[in-house]
Amino acid sequence: MRPSPSSELVRSFITTTTRSGGHVFCSFLTLVLIDELFRRLAEHGEQLEWAHIRQDLDPLCEVEVADGNQTYFVHCPALGVAGKVLQAAGVAIPSPVRKL
Repeated sequence: MRPSPSSELVRSFITTTTRSGGHVFCSFLTLVLIDELFRRLAEHGEQLEWAHIRQDLDPLCEVEVADGNQTYFVHCPALGVAGKVLQAAGVAIPSPVRKL
């Protein structure tokens, strides 16, 4: 049996509404987390621009390197304000090279 056009419309509306609700929730959560980060930075005496924070956090990375049967994780250094941001957030910066 083929669904009627009205049931297709309802299904489409529910899907769109659910996605919109999820998007609103994620946007709100983002604002809450950014506000908390700036509050913690202020507690550490730091007043940083959001653009600088994003710019310096973006290059943080972890690379897995395999050498024979040994596996290592190599971390990029935290440059600029990235170290201050991670410290204010309570995130420990791992050692530059660690063995798995």
